[in-house]
Amino acid sequence: MHWQTSRFQIDLSKPRIMGIVNVTPDSFSDGGQFASRNSAIAHCEQLLKQGADLLDIGGESTRPGAPMVPVEEELARVVPVVRHAVTLGVPVSVDTYKPAVMQAVLDLGADVINDIWALRWPGDPHGQTGVQVVSKHPNCGVCLMHMHREPQTMQVAPMDGDVPAQVRDFLKQAANALRELGVDAARISLDPGIGFGKTVQQNFALLARQAELLTLGYPVLAGWSRKSSLAAVTQRSLASVATMDVRERMVPSVAAAMLAVQQGAGIVRVHDVKETRQALDVLAAMGASAKLGGRGPALYSIQTTRRSFMGRQYFGTDGIRGTVGQSPITPDFVLRLAHAVGQVLRKTEARPTVLIGKDTRISGYMLESAMESGFNSAGVDVVLLGPLPTPGVAYLTRAQRASLGVVISASHNPFADNGIKFFSAQGTKLPDAWELDVEAALQQAPAWVESAQLGKTRRLDDAAGRYIEFCKSTFANDLTLKGLKVVVDAAHGAAYQIAPKVFHELGAEVVSIGCSPDGLNINHEVGATHPQALVAAMRELKADFGVALDGDADRLQLVDNEGRLFNGDELLYLMADDRLGRGEAVPGVVGTLMTNMAVEVALKARGVQFVRAKVGDRYVLEELEKNRWILGGEGSGHLLALDKHTTGDGLISALQILQALVRSGKTMAQLLAGVALFPQTLINVRLSPGQDWKSNAAMQAATQAVEAELGDSGRVLIRASGTEPLVRVMVEARDAVLAQACAQRIADTLRA
Repeated sequence: MHWQTSRFQIDLSKPRIMGIVNVTPDSFSDGGQFASRNSAIAHCEQLLKQGADLLDIGGESTRPGAPMVPVEEELARVVPVVRHAVTLGVPVSVDTYKPAVMQAVLDLGADVINDIWALRWPGDPHGQTGVQVVSKHPNCGVCLMHMHREPQTMQVAPMDGDVPAQVRDFLKQAANALRELGVDAARISLDPGIGFGKTVQQNFALLARQAELLTLGYPVLAGWSRKSSLAAVTQRSLASVATMDVRERMVPSVAAAMLAVQQGAGIVRVHDVKETRQALDVLAAMGASAKLGGRGPALYSIQTTRRSFMGRQYFGTDGIRGTVGQSPITPDFVLRLAHAVGQVLRKTEARPTVLIGKDTRISGYMLESAMESGFNSAGVDVVLLGPLPTPGVAYLTRAQRASLGVVISASHNPFADNGIKFFSAQGTKLPDAWELDVEAALQQAPAWVESAQLGKTRRLDDAAGRYIEFCKSTFANDLTLKGLKVVVDAAHGAAYQIAPKVFHELGAEVVSIGCSPDGLNINHEVGATHPQALVAAMRELKADFGVALDGDADRLQLVDNEGRLFNGDELLYLMADDRLGRGEAVPGVVGTLMTNMAVEVALKARGVQFVRAKVGDRYVLEELEKNRWILGGEGSGHLLALDKHTTGDGLISALQILQALVRSGKTMAQLLAGVALFPQTLINVRLSPGQDWKSNAAMQAATQAVEAELGDSGRVLIRASGTEPLVRVMVEARDAVLAQACAQRIADTLRA
């Protein structure tokens, strides 16, 4: 996991130390010894020498009962220190809740806003709010902290009830509010607010249950340093607590920081940097020893908690995927995975039922058996569906009122790969929090149920037939495909039997290619990822339409009677255009960063809003749900029509396009006459080790110049590869030569 800040992407694969710099005369922890500019700057430099990874500068004490400092005074305290700190080569955080201070320090180059109010401070009614300041900034990090009441009153009437649950819910809402304003999740961290309106017992309950915060998917910042709760549990009398010098709290502070790390904290905010660094070094040494075979129970706990914090170890953007026979796609792991999922399901359901479908890969039989055994061993019943498209499993999970749907497939990958993905009881993708729960369960010892409680397995013999009828139900009853010749390419995948029947039963004359799987030929030179086979077949057979699916049939490409290939961007426009033509409301459509600009321009000309999500159908779905829209998709052919299905479905998408063509009597080319895709140039630039491409001034200048040159007739997209040390430079323009020249200009700055 990384924490994105203004200038740095902080790697949290190991815990980071945030050194505290209090530029205040009334600090409870250091007696104001760093209140002057020079002493504060010297302290910053000293903390870095002692091993701090970040600096946290604050100009107002937030101890219980502390008075509020005027904005002008806080600015006078922190601005000179921040101005120097941003030159030291480390991320700089500023502890403030005042929007004016936030804006000032961000303008100076500060990286993080650390706010005890979680951006809720009412502030100046005539000025910006903290939310506005942060959401308008392109990259700054933000730490949202929970505080009960306010510093002046927070300990007068502490919290009551289930405090960890209340804190978690509050921080979830605060983070969601930022996400809705466009703040990327990678910019957000969470602080449970130790000591801010909580009793001693409540503070330690937050520590014991800190892992609950990790399920929200954000890094956790723990601030236990020199807190009074530590004194309360380490002294034998109230009198000794009252007289205990805060510097005597160093050992308890370090211990609390290590416990917080053990519970998954990615950042610990401390006064005693040197001692905390030494303790972390001990943990690191123990971790290195464990890799050589010396793992003990205590270390195991530390390591597994860190794995959960670091993010999903096994789950990617679409389940778990890899090469068969290599971790994690091995039968032993898949058995453990199913058992872990079963344990998670049984937390909320006494006798869960899971559906399992698969594509045609030879490894599917092995993985299906392992998964079946894993579920049964956890007391989960299994229903086997056999070969079935991914969206078919999603549909039947919902229709059968099952607890979970499982697909064994690697989609468009070659046969040697395979994967596992899951659907909720509603047939939707599951959230990150659920995946984190499963990964946490994977680290626990198996909990085999007794023989009488073992799960049972049965086969749903008519699974394919049920799904065929569902697909047909999305095609208008008053329309038919009679008189049309359709070529269906199922990529030798999961839809090899289903897809031809769907079109045949709607009246079409069907010719099948890519419908003869042997376990080894899925996606091989056929299907949506190799549409050349369909294009050639269309020209040879003189058919009306060609439909190409991928291995699990959630991706679609279409070919017309002239052999012209239409990608997902064009098909998405056709789906929207058809609805508009029938008088249906289409308030907005979601594409991705890669969606061709011509589609955006055409939709906006029709009065339809257009939003770009990150690449990946799950991100498209997130934007659709956030905006409460229906239509979205990717150029690859993952298309979503949420009033027809809960997930992307290649067959249903094809039927939506075909019914539009039948209803209009026009060809796809005619319907798309006003949508000429902009030429795109994509250049991949390989990075050298440690190259900071984001801070490349020449690249930024070249990008700005290109954007000015293109105006509204093109765009630039620069993004890092998720799998290789590459930066992808994409330029889109009405003129292909211009797109190539502009992309080359930007790419050259990265090679210099």
